[in-house]
Amino acid sequence: AITPLLRAISLGIAAKQSMDNGVGAHHDSEWWRKHGGNLIMISASNERPDLTNEEDRAYILDEGGARKKLYIAAANIAGAVESINWQQFANLMGPQFDLYTEAGWIQIRDGANHEYLDDGKDILLRLDLGGNDTHADPVASNTSFKNAVSIDIDLSGKDIRTYESAKTSYDKDGLLPADKYGRFPGDGKYGNISLSHDCRQGAGLNGIAMLFDFGAGNDHYQSLRCSQGYTHGGVGVLFDEGGNNTFLSEATSQGSSQFGIALRLIQGEGENFSASFSYSQGASFARGATIDISGFGNDTNIC
Repeated sequence: AITPLLRAISLGIAAKQSMDNGVGAHHDSEWWRKHGGNLIMISASNERPDLTNEEDRAYILDEGGARKKLYIAAANIAGAVESINWQQFANLMGPQFDLYTEAGWIQIRDGANHEYLDDGKDILLRLDLGGNDTHADPVASNTSFKNAVSIDIDLSGKDIRTYESAKTSYDKDGLLPADKYGRFPGDGKYGNISLSHDCRQGAGLNGIAMLFDFGAGNDHYQSLRCSQGYTHGGVGVLFDEGGNNTFLSEATSQGSSQFGIALRLIQGEGENFSASFSYSQGASFARGATIDISGFGNDTNIC
C-alpha cells in the first residue's frame, strides 16, 4: 500500500541531491541546513548566509532551478499520501518494522501507545498506526543533509508532540521552557529569546519535511522555533485532520517560510488554540510562500 509513497520519497531524495550539486565552495549542504534560516533567526554562532557572496546568492535564489524540482517532488509526496487508504490500517496491533537507509530510518509502529525519545536517528519515514503517543524527538524535520526527506504519518490517537526541556535562569513566566540550546541573556535589542535550532513537526530545513496527523484526536504540539509548518530553502508541512488541538511555539512556526514553501493545514470543526511571538502563523520572508489555514471551528490565534 505504501509503495507509491516510497517511490515519491525516493524522487524527493533525488531532487535534493540535484539541489546539493548547486552548492558552491563557500558553504556546503549541511551548513545550509543548519544556518540557512538565520536571516530571521538569531543564533549563538551568528552564522548566516552572506548575500554579498556570489555563490551564496546564486544558491539561495535558486538560479539553477533545482529547488523548483524539490517543490514538485514535495507535491508528489503529498499526492501519494493522499492516494493511500490509511484507515484500513488504523489502530492495527502487532506490526513493527525498522529499515536503515542512507537517507534515514523507515519505521512502522502499531496502534499501541508509544514514546519517541530524541535518540539522534534521522527519520526518513515513520508510520504510526494509532495510540496516544508522546514525541520528544525532532521528527518530520531534516536532521542532517543526508536526511533529505522526513515524513511522519500518524493514523489516530491523542498525541503529545514536544521536546526535551533544559530550563535556564533566563526562562520567564509566559515563555516555554528552554531546550539544550538555551536562551539569549538579553541586550538593548533582544529579550530572552530562544536560541533553539531543534526544528520539528513539519520543518523543511533545506529539504522536504511533512507531518500528517490523521483522525480527530486532541493533539498537543509544542516546540520553540522553526516548527509546525516551517521551512528555509525547502518545503515544510503540518497537516492535522481534526480535533481540538493546541499549538505552542516562540518564533518562525505555525506556517512560516523563507526561501521555500510552508503549510500549516488544520481540518475539521475543532476548536484550536495557537500561540507564538514572531514570524509565525502565515509569515513569509524573502522568496517564501506560506499558507496557514484552519477549518470551520472557533479558533484562537495569538502572535
